[in-house]
Amino acid sequence: MNDEFAQYLGACRRNLIIVYLLYLCGIIAPLLLIIGAVFAYINKDTKDTFLSSHYLFLYRTFWIGAIMFLISVITTIIFVGIIIYALLFIWFVIRVAFGFRYLMNNYPHPNPLTFIIK
Repeated sequence: MNDEFAQYLGACRRNLIIVYLLYLCGIIAPLLLIIGAVFAYINKDTKDTFLSSHYLFLYRTFWIGAIMFLISVITTIIFVGIIIYALLFIWFVIRVAFGFRYLMNNYPHPNPLTFIIK
């Protein structure tokens, strides 16, 4: 494999920044969110606890968001889904922003297994 290509796939801080940005851009273009989730899944078992906490946090954010999105789509028939979707949007943006803030301040994510924001 090409060394330059391997740098972008490997677990590193630069890759985490890209994944966080892909998550935020994924609000408009969902394919980018899926690409970011694949990067997070590939690198979530890295030996570095700093990186691993962020990758695990992003991986769980994707799956929790996907499940809640499906629930909101199903419940749109009774108009509850619109409220769930709005709350999901707010939850997702704040959760990704808090994780990105921890990354920029060089802190590992304090609780990557949480459902709530931090």
